[in-house]
Amino acid sequence: MLFEPLHAKKLPPGIDSKEEVYFEWWLTELYALGYVKKFSRAIKYVLLNKVDIPCLKLKPTKKEPNRLLPSTKNILKSWTYTPDYNIIWEKKALNLFFKDIDTPTDVSISTYFYARNTVNGYLSVVDVKPIQFRAGVTSTSVKFPHIQKLMMSVYDIYINKSCPTGKGSLYQKTFTPQRYLLQDVAPKKRKISQWPVYSAGNFIKENSKQSYDPTTIN
Repeated sequence: MLFEPLHAKKLPPGIDSKEEVYFEWWLTELYALGYVKKFSRAIKYVLLNKVDIPCLKLKPTKKEPNRLLPSTKNILKSWTYTPDYNIIWEKKALNLFFKDIDTPTDVSISTYFYARNTVNGYLSVVDVKPIQFRAGVTSTSVKFPHIQKLMMSVYDIYINKSCPTGKGSLYQKTFTPQRYLLQDVAPKKRKISQWPVYSAGNFIKENSKQSYDPTTIN
């Protein structure tokens, strides 16, 4: 594996945070193993349209110094939201890394993501958050539940929240990618004490019994 240092002030193009890099390390490993078909950056959505109200605006002329003409005034700006990633899964990841949000599933089966079966395959839309988000100490931790509800109400899209590292994180509940085992800026072993480290291979082997069964899925 070619080591590429990760600097917080020199993130790859299109990446907004180190957490997104950590998430891409996880996705890239699953892509190499054949569980992710492809992943890409998500598009922008309009949650609420702007609100303009009618008004009269002064447009004076020499003959009519007090002339008023119909116009509009903006009282509420539009509210837009851009998730971080779209993931298209391979079918064998079903009930292993994601559940079909529209299909009844055994409640004993636990997965980290939900996905919807689309014309392009099983799609998960993901918002990557830092571990501080889980503690509820950021403004986005307050806004995010409202955004989730609006996305479901307006677009019928479920937004998966993902915190790659820390207690209760993606890495803890699934596996820790090989690249994360090394430090960000130097090819030295990283000390990881907040969660037990499992490889992708170990996670898949231990949880494959609940995954996709081609004899029961069309």
